[in-house]
Amino acid sequence: MSSLRKSGLQKEVLNLYRRALRMVKTKPASKQHKFSLFVRYTFRTNASSVSPRNVSTIEHLLRKGKR
Repeated sequence: MSSLRKSGLQKEVLNLYRRALRMVKTKPASKQHKFSLFVRYTFRTNASSVSPRNVSTIEHLLRKGKR
């Protein structure tokens, strides 16, 4: 892990990602792989399509992800 300090927004995104991966473990074992691929794909596509400086969009995606 990097030694740089993370902002509050970065911590929130990481917490949401961890929560999503933990939720995958509650799914049937035969479907867990597909759920984890979906979580990774969703986070990566949003990370590549949204500028790190676009705080309002990131906050919107966080609220959407928490639902």
